[in-house]
Amino acid sequence: MANVIIADPDMLKFDNQIYGQEAVVLSNLHKVKYGENNIYVPSSLLADVQEKENSNIYFELENYPFFEKAREIIGAQNKPKGVFRYRRITKTDKDESLLVEDIAVITALFGDPKSAYAKRTDNHVKPYHVIVTLNFGNGTMAHVEYTLANKNQIELEWNGIEQILEFNSDEMRPLISEDNKTTSLSLKIQAASILNKSYPVDQKLLVNLEKCRKLLKDGVNR
Repeated sequence: MANVIIADPDMLKFDNQIYGQEAVVLSNLHKVKYGENNIYVPSSLLADVQEKENSNIYFELENYPFFEKAREIIGAQNKPKGVFRYRRITKTDKDESLLVEDIAVITALFGDPKSAYAKRTDNHVKPYHVIVTLNFGNGTMAHVEYTLANKNQIELEWNGIEQILEFNSDEMRPLISEDNKTTSLSLKIQAASILNKSYPVDQKLLVNLEKCRKLLKDGVNR
C-alpha cells in the first residue's frame, strides 16, 4: 500500500523511497484512490477525508525543522517557564483551520491553558488579525498573532529561563539559542517527517481540534 501525501510539492524535501515504502506527492485530492493508499493531508482538508479509509492528518507547523528544534530545546526542561511568541501571516486560511492546528501544536507542547482569550479585527477589512493569549500557569504564557494578508511568513520567539530562541522565515534567519549555537532552517518539510508526525482521523483527533476551535471562539478560564 503506497503513501500519498497531499501538499504543495515546492514546500517538501522529498525522497521517493521513505523507509522502504513508496511515497507519492500530489497537489490535490482529485487523483487519490481511497482504500488503496495511506492518505496524508493537511488539517485544512479534514472535512474531505473524514469518512475515508486510511486517512491521516498532519500539522504543518509541527513538521517544520525550526519548530522541531524549538520543541527539543524547550522540552529539555521538565517544567519550562517563559513566554512563547508566535506570529503567522498567511494568504489563504479564511476558515482559520491553519490557526486551529497551530493552537493544537502549541498546546501539545505546553499543555492545556489555564486561561485563554482571542481578539479579532473586522473580518471584512484586510488585513485580518487574530491575537490569542494563552496562560499555561507556572509562569508560562504564549502570545499568538495570526494575520490573513498577501504573503506567508512565520516568526517564533521563546524567552525562557536561561533560554532564548528566535526564528523569522521572512529574513530566513537561523534559529539562534542563547549560547550562540545556530541551526540553519527554512520553510521546507521532509516528506518523511509527515509520515512520522501524522494522526489517524479518529475521535481523539476530532475532539482535540474541536477543543481548539472552541478555545479560539469562547476562550477558557479555569
